[in-house]
Amino acid sequence: MRRSFFLLWCLIFFGAGAVSASALLQAEQCHVPADQVIEGNLYVLCQRLVVEGRVTGDVVGAALTADIDGRVDGSVTMLAGRLNVRGIVGSDIYVAGPVIYLRPEARLSSPSADVYTFALTTQVNTPITGNVNGAGYELLIGAPVSGHINFAGTSLTIDAPVGGDVVASVGSSTDTSQQLRTVTNWIEPELVLGAPGLTVTENGAIGGRLVYSSPNPGTLNGPVGGGVTYERVVPSSELAGNGSLTDAVGGYLQAVLRDYVATVLVGVVLILALPRAVRSSRQAIYRKPLPSFSVGLITFVLSFPAFLLALIIGLAIVMLISLLGFSDFTITAAFVIGLLVVAAGALFYFTAVLVSRVVVAVTVARPLARRLGVTPDSRVELLAALAIGGLFLAAASALPVVGILVTALITFIGLGAILIAMRRTNGAARPGSPAGDDESPHAPPPPRLLPRGPGTENLPDGFTWWE
Repeated sequence: MRRSFFLLWCLIFFGAGAVSASALLQAEQCHVPADQVIEGNLYVLCQRLVVEGRVTGDVVGAALTADIDGRVDGSVTMLAGRLNVRGIVGSDIYVAGPVIYLRPEARLSSPSADVYTFALTTQVNTPITGNVNGAGYELLIGAPVSGHINFAGTSLTIDAPVGGDVVASVGSSTDTSQQLRTVTNWIEPELVLGAPGLTVTENGAIGGRLVYSSPNPGTLNGPVGGGVTYERVVPSSELAGNGSLTDAVGGYLQAVLRDYVATVLVGVVLILALPRAVRSSRQAIYRKPLPSFSVGLITFVLSFPAFLLALIIGLAIVMLISLLGFSDFTITAAFVIGLLVVAAGALFYFTAVLVSRVVVAVTVARPLARRLGVTPDSRVELLAALAIGGLFLAAASALPVVGILVTALITFIGLGAILIAMRRTNGAARPGSPAGDDESPHAPPPPRLLPRGPGTENLPDGFTWWE
């Protein structure tokens, strides 16, 4: 079970590595009209993506909302806040995001096409001839699936026939999803999450085996042809001996204090050492919040295959050195390459997790810090904003369920702002480039004075019409 979902993660995040871009769409509104045909693969980075035409290759990218209403001959690999598939997809679907809909009018034309999702909710309402592999809160099967179903999450509802096996790990039917419902209101107001646990309705049926784990037995109103294997999972509340409210509050306050101290310590060092960099990153969030989130999200996701590729290249270099006969140098080369890759990874994720939190903290608390009467954009103002904003972020990040979304939002928008600020700073440092936001434009050079020619000694001062 764990191996299957490790492979699921790899397919979602690394599956796009073999494609080559034939077209690129990068804008707030990306539209492929019905009469347009894009030859080859399509890369997208958009606020909203609408594909009504045809893409002869794959669609790869990220969007806040994505609608695939036309035809994609290849696969779809997307990071999307909400994905609607109503058109024809020729191959597999790899999607990560909060809300994923495979509508009844959608079609997967390949008989071996599979669906891989990592989402808060995935609703499959079109026939799937391959397998469905999902992880998240909820998976709803509302149309026939010819292959197998693998799911790890909280709620699995099977309301249509499944030809193969179903392997699942779900939550307790006595849990409540009210907290998640309040979170999903701003993502999809009409979304209604299913009840936790496993449910096979009267319309559902499983042709193969049903193997599942849950704190409580599922509701099986449909036939299971290959038998049922159930493993009870002991809830954490029972393991903790049903701890009191005081214990829960104490654990929450400890988490808040831990995050707050870490944020403040890192922030104080950054503000004292690099105040200009902190101000530039904060300015990037104010001016470009959506690009900051998009850049941070894409960079964070691509960091996994990037570091994996770096490790593979490093291993290839070490093997080449060994094959060339430099055996004495092989161990040293392996150590140096490994150290460089690990150091680069540690620096990147330190920036993504902690430095981005500092940037977001000084951004959200800037209005309150200025009410204290300190000098705007000074180190004192940044430190005051850090103290206020760091506490706010620590309190929000430590909340159950909601804290995961808050932490992800902080990481993506903070990391993106840092990268945008670095790019702007590097651009301003090049000759002939415009000044950065925190710099005053340089004064133009004084005009060049030409020497007076012969016969001009008696002309009045300042008479320079010949220039």
